[in-house]
Amino acid sequence: MESFDIRWYSVVNVAAGIWLLFAHILSITDVPVMSGWAAYVLGSYIAAVSAMTLQVHDTRLHGINIALGLAAVLSPFIFGFSAHSTILQQFIGVGLVVAGTSAWAAVTGGDEEEDSARQTA
Repeated sequence: MESFDIRWYSVVNVAAGIWLLFAHILSITDVPVMSGWAAYVLGSYIAAVSAMTLQVHDTRLHGINIALGLAAVLSPFIFGFSAHSTILQQFIGVGLVVAGTSAWAAVTGGDEEEDSARQTA
């Protein structure tokens, strides 16, 4: 049976996606409907793709997460809800965290060297 190694960057991205997914529930204020939809869609995709990277280290999955992170940063400006500072900060914060950790994992290989050493032993 294969071991299930938890990669820290994937856990951080799953948590960020879940935060974005539920952030609108926690802030019951005058928020645009489009920001809610963007949060639900991007948050669920980020969490799902990041959960996939828990088991498989694949640079394509990290590339998808980088694109989702950049989409989270740009969506307040594209969909026109950048005037709401709390929502803007949440989207930009989550987007930078997801894109940054995914880019780091894609460039450095994450724990790939550690995984290959474990398999040869």
